[in-house]
This record gives sequence, C-alpha cells and structure tokens, in this order.
Amino acid sequence: MAITKNGSTFTGLTAGLFDVKWTSASFAIAASTHGILVVSIGVWTAGGIANPTVVGVKWGGSGGTALTKVTSQVYDPAGTAVEEASIWYLVAPIAQTSTLYVDFGATYVNEIAVAATVWDGAAQTTPFSGASSFNSGWTNSWSVTVSSATSSLVIDAIIDGGAALTCSQTQDANISNTNTKVGQSNKAGAPSVVMNWTSANTHGVMVAASLAPYVDASHINIALAVGGS
Repeated sequence: MAITKNGSTFTGLTAGLFDVKWTSASFAIAASTHGILVVSIGVWTAGGIANPTVVGVKWGGSGGTALTKVTSQVYDPAGTAVEEASIWYLVAPIAQTSTLYVDFGATYVNEIAVAATVWDGAAQTTPFSGASSFNSGWTNSWSVTVSSATSSLVIDAIIDGGAALTCSQTQDANISNTNTKVGQSNKAGAPSVVMNWTSANTHGVMVAASLAPYVDASHINIALAVGGS
C-alpha cells in the first residue's frame, strides 16, 4: 500500500513565547486509512537558556493522546543549547478538530514552529526507522542520509537561524518565525536517501527518518499458504 498524504496539514508558530508549554490553534484531522500523524517541531531559546527539550507532544490538548518521538537533535554552539529539531508521530489519529499540546519540561522556550501532516498507508506497529541528524555552525547547506526502502517515505525537519530555506525534496511546510525558519519535507524511499536543505549562511539543525508502508499480513499469509510470494 502506497503512502499518500490525506490532505490534513497544519502549520503553527509563536514568537515571544517564553513558556514551558505551547498549545496550537485548532485544526482538523480527517479520517485516514492506516493513518499516521507526523509532527515536525523546531524550537529556539535566547542565549543563556540551557537544554531546550521537547519532552512531550499530545494530540487533543493537554489531556489528549501522547505522540511518540522518532528523533531529535540540538544545535549547541557553546554549552548553551539554542535550537532543536524533532519529529513525533501518532498512529491511527482520531479524526477530529482539536489542538496539539507541546511540553518543554522545565525549559522556557522563546519560539516554536510546528508542521503537522497526516499520511495514509503507513505502518502501524513500527512506522519509523533509519533516523539520522545533522547540526552545524555557520553554513549554507544541510544534508542527511537516511537508510530507507522502496515504497517507504523519508520525512525530515529542519530549523535554522533565520535565513530562508529551500530544498529539492517535496516541501510540506516552510515556516518563518522571528529568529528562525522551520521546514518539513518528504522524498520517496530507496536503499539510501539524501535529504538536502540550503539557505543563506546561518546555523541550524536537521533530523530525518524513514516511514514504512502498511503491509496487509493476511495477504502475505494467504500467499505463503498456497505457495505464492
């Protein structure tokens, strides 16, 4: 079963937040078939605030259903973490209009930008693999190589220090905040997939992982029982 976007997409951001939690505006998730909600998050803190960490994400507000973290990476230039990119997911999300709730633990975050997409035809048990990341000081290009497979889909998230972002993959989001830019993109799976972003010379961090397709186990069992493949 091919992985396809089901049309449910959301982007949201807040600057001047300085809080330990964030709730998005309301948005709708449509009914999906073997669906998965994928959320890319970029956060930024001003200098002197250590270890920005997204410790939890929920769909359905603060009392909603918890998402699972795929991967995260921090850009830490001099012992004080400044930017963090992370990817989270929820299989079989409930079709409803609600909010995303993001918990930063004890860390006060100044800016957040979020991109959420829903995909049909995704694996429901172990959807993500091959996570990879890259962080850098001043540069104008980011590149991550992900181990994937045909019929899979590679999804990434990037946050940089404020320069406009471009990429050769299919963009799902490109969000401009006061001091940061956040992007999410996707690319068809293969044994090895390279994800690239470029911008003016700035600093930032990027993460990516491979999303596996849904496989109907009953069809496999029937084929094996009759000697097929």
